[in-house]
Amino acid sequence: METAEIVKIAVSAAPYSIDKPYDYLVPPELLETAVPGVRVTVPFGRGNRTSEGIILARTPGEKMQGLKPLLSVLDRGPVLDGDGIALALWLRQRYFCTLFEAVKAILPAGLWYQIREVWHVAEGMDRCAADGAATGIRRAAPVLDALFAAGGSAELSVLEEACGREAGTVLRALQKAGVTVCETAARRRIGDKSRRMVELAVSAEEAASLTEKRSSPQRREAVRLLAAEGRMSAAEVCYFTGVSMAALRGMEKAGIVAFSAEEELRLPDLTAVEPSGPIVLNEEQEAAFQSIRTLTKTGKPEAVLLQGVTGSGKTQVYLRLVQEILSRGGGPWSWCRRSC
Repeated sequence: METAEIVKIAVSAAPYSIDKPYDYLVPPELLETAVPGVRVTVPFGRGNRTSEGIILARTPGEKMQGLKPLLSVLDRGPVLDGDGIALALWLRQRYFCTLFEAVKAILPAGLWYQIREVWHVAEGMDRCAADGAATGIRRAAPVLDALFAAGGSAELSVLEEACGREAGTVLRALQKAGVTVCETAARRRIGDKSRRMVELAVSAEEAASLTEKRSSPQRREAVRLLAAEGRMSAAEVCYFTGVSMAALRGMEKAGIVAFSAEEELRLPDLTAVEPSGPIVLNEEQEAAFQSIRTLTKTGKPEAVLLQGVTGSGKTQVYLRLVQEILSRGGGPWSWCRRSC
């Protein structure tokens, strides 16, 4: 009996009716990276359409005939640990969702990928040869029309928009006939923020002469600002000079300025701050705090409703409770489990 590394995958394309952990074979080149908690791409369904998934478990097992291999690993390391996987399994059972939907509810939105299918006409295949090879394939003609009209390469979404949802089925049939080739790529749905930058495309003297007579005061001011500061964000130029974005685009067409994009990383401000002073509660806040504090010491599950209008100081009570629990050596969720 031949053995191999087998992984269980929660597959995004599986609807609730057939949702379960699916077994896949780990190919030799992915043995080091295909570990529980990483996202992967896999072939799924009869058409082997590329789908995203996440590895739930990995064990050695019998290499069964017809077991599909992983296509790629999307993460450098696990994005979900054992506790997270256990939570996803519990969520599926408790809330009647799929395993993959449970995983998506746990992880931040910025981590997720979008799987893109790009279809190409096979190398050396002209339209006449393609029509001949596609004989007998239903609805092949309109799909080939759209593919050749796009220059021989197009995303599946574009072809489906032109030819309907069955375009994918037709393309896979054409692939078996050697007419088309499919490439898949994964890209993040949410990337780093990009901002539009602007700078002078000519010398400061030339830009000044081009805007000297017929331009508005705002355009002349924008030229003076860019000449002094150099490359700036377009939003800042508009703010400080009063020039509109439409006017900046007009200056771009005239060859006076040039636009470019600059990545703006979504990083939190990690500047150290001084700890705040002691929290002083008023009479009503103190009464609420002492009531909840008593319940946290019972060791039993309790429920509390803290009622108050916006600005009445409920958050101060929460913060004081957090300080109390931490001073006892409790964890961040201790008081929530007992008193919320």
